[in-house]
Amino acid sequence: MTPRKTGKRLTRPHFIFEGFGTDREILKDKYLTELAQAGFTDIQSFEYDATQYFQTYEDLVFFLKYTPVIPNFGQNDHDFEILQKFIESNQTVKGIKTNTKRFMIVARK
Repeated sequence: MTPRKTGKRLTRPHFIFEGFGTDREILKDKYLTELAQAGFTDIQSFEYDATQYFQTYEDLVFFLKYTPVIPNFGQNDHDFEILQKFIESNQTVKGIKTNTKRFMIVARK
């Protein structure tokens, strides 16, 4: 979720997750600057790794196809070859282990 703009004003405190194909540091710095320019104060940012488990191959494919984690996932057969190798390396008793680096920004106006 990115900051919503109403004209030139940003509304409400927002939480921002994932860089979706953009360098996370560049994206985070851009959001921090925009929030400060819009008059937000007490701006804090946090980074963390989130671990996710998918029970089946189909669950993971659905996630990759319908979220912008990997742009255009599934439009190339090679994607599925890479995915199969990934699953073989990351299959656990809990499911297929994945992770994502995230950042969160909290700001008050």
